[in-house]
Amino acid sequence: MANSKAVTDNNTEVFKNNKRVIWLRASSLKELFDCPYRWEANNTNSGIPAIPTSIKGHTGTAVHKATEIYDKNYLGRYAPATPNDELLQRALASFKVAFDNPKFAIKDATAKEIGDMRNIGTKLVARYINEIAPTVSYSNIELKCKPMEIDVGGVILSLTGTIDRLYIPDANPMSRGVLDVKTGVQAVNAQNIVEVVAHKPQLGIYEIMGENTINKKGNIVIPVNAPARVVGMQTNGKARVAIGETMSSRDILIGTQHEAGMLQNAGRILEHKIFHGNPSSMMCNPDYCRRYKTCRYRGADALEIAEEAEHLATLAENKRNAMMTTKAVEDIYKNLDLSSLIVSDEPVDVKVKASTKIDLSSLLVHG
Repeated sequence: MANSKAVTDNNTEVFKNNKRVIWLRASSLKELFDCPYRWEANNTNSGIPAIPTSIKGHTGTAVHKATEIYDKNYLGRYAPATPNDELLQRALASFKVAFDNPKFAIKDATAKEIGDMRNIGTKLVARYINEIAPTVSYSNIELKCKPMEIDVGGVILSLTGTIDRLYIPDANPMSRGVLDVKTGVQAVNAQNIVEVVAHKPQLGIYEIMGENTINKKGNIVIPVNAPARVVGMQTNGKARVAIGETMSSRDILIGTQHEAGMLQNAGRILEHKIFHGNPSSMMCNPDYCRRYKTCRYRGADALEIAEEAEHLATLAENKRNAMMTTKAVEDIYKNLDLSSLIVSDEPVDVKVKASTKIDLSSLLVHG
């Protein structure tokens, strides 16, 4: 059965040549291999609410926006930015607007934490404009790539993503290179070095997708094969900014005749739904994982699981009361009998208000 419908998420079954098409954001590939269980919660219709972003994560988003606005003033000039105090002040103003007007829920933070992060973000924007921007010439900024489908055996991966920058290398102006902006406490280490190895899969996908997007009909005229770069921006008091480079980012994705690449392995995980947990992950934390409280891989108990089930059921009821479409919710919540949950030899008293029942074994613990 063929279907040419564009894939935007994994909540609808779409097939081509009798193979399921699975949507995969380039930026989520690292998470898929780190903890497939967490990836599934974040990238499928799990019904689990999103986690509010941290104040540091929000700062990074505002920094991205400010540097994007600044760089667009020099787009298409095929020359690095030149210091311009007026544009710097505009970028700083845009950072403050983005920082003070979040589009998504932000976790509670003290007035001091907010003030500190506003100052750190301001420093990062200024350092990027004064130290990084004058060294790079960009051909594309925030390049939204057209979906690219890759047959990896059992399934077809529909790769999506937006590339922060494509830069023009001095050595070969007829080629391009991927440049990705990364913010975070560990974005730059104490030696002022950006560790790029962990980002190679994402950079490799961006190289492939960037080439496919800027060249028409698949005929490569401008290759995206210059060293991939990561601009690290450290969201702590040091406010370090540095650039790291790496070559051959795409090689680990497509594999060789002797071993499978990461895309083939990702296809196997997604085709067979091998969504196991990884409690040793550095991201195994309630700040990053929607399933943390109910994750059987970290030993969640029956009471925690039951409380989460009640919370999800309440959300489903609220959606119905708001006269929102309920089919997707009803498809998730079915056939749960909470009376079987026992804590300290006593049945768990959980009142599920949803009109449909929740299948705890498939939704929360993948029994």
